[in-house]
Amino acid sequence: MILYPHPTDQASLDFKVQAELVRETGLRLDFRVEGSIDRLEWAEEKPRWHERLWEKSCLEAFVALPGHDAYWEWNFTPGGAWALFEFSKYRQRIAGARTDAPRFRLEREAATLVFSTRLPDPDSTLWRWALATRTPVEFSLNAILRTADDVQHFALKHAGEKPDFHLREAFSGRV
Repeated sequence: MILYPHPTDQASLDFKVQAELVRETGLRLDFRVEGSIDRLEWAEEKPRWHERLWEKSCLEAFVALPGHDAYWEWNFTPGGAWALFEFSKYRQRIAGARTDAPRFRLEREAATLVFSTRLPDPDSTLWRWALATRTPVEFSLNAILRTADDVQHFALKHAGEKPDFHLREAFSGRV
């Protein structure tokens, strides 16, 4: 699936972003970023949990169950930094979302970055129920790509006047 920059982004960056969420025993996330990837600034290049990855470049997945206000947000960098957030409703964060550290696969060439991971399961009864019953999920896949000079906000669908990946209207994917 192609991700599109937000219409208000004034960046002069020339990136192409594709992403996919695939249902297996859990959910697998794949990203492909093409362009001047050596210019991208990443928040953290160490494999550990990190709170504010979106302040630099990061790859994101938002997942929700139809008919429920709750949703989860995962953030990743190619160096292995990651974060998981759980929300009870729009931007109402639930403290203490927990999961195991993700394992990921990374391929990097001069102008291409390919990142793949299985989304680590949150410690959530609702999440475990959804996976066990194979309940469809709604999702939004996003990338924030930031260089020293510019930033672009890529998404499957943008729903707001400003970039806001938390808007449920932007959760346009279903698997």
